[in-house]
Amino acid sequence: MSSTPREPGVNGGLILALSILGLLLCGPLTIISWIMANAALRTLDYHPGSSQRGLVQAGQIISIVGIVLWVLFAWTRLSNLPSQRSYMPTTYIGGKPVESVGGRVYVNGKPADPSTPEGSLALHLQTQPGKK
Repeated sequence: MSSTPREPGVNGGLILALSILGLLLCGPLTIISWIMANAALRTLDYHPGSSQRGLVQAGQIISIVGIVLWVLFAWTRLSNLPSQRSYMPTTYIGGKPVESVGGRVYVNGKPADPSTPEGSLALHLQTQPGKK
């Protein structure tokens, strides 16, 4: 019987491969590989000098970089989506734009004033759905 300690059952190659695939192709794989790397490093803390530690650490670092890049990518894509307001057709009364936001009517960027002809018409049109 040999007295050398057994190598722990950690698959550093799989962790590294998942982190690289996650970085390049599919963001959720980086989260999975990061979780696996953290668990593997906890196991490897009890086995100093294991040959898997370098692979696991590389996988963990690539996973962290991948998570950050995928979050930034998703954030920039979502922040560049057009707002709902840009899809609303603009109505013009007397050459001034009229829009309704949150139940309030605005003429030329200011709240509609019922004492003016444009404001009165804009408020009237708001109560008459389908008419412009």
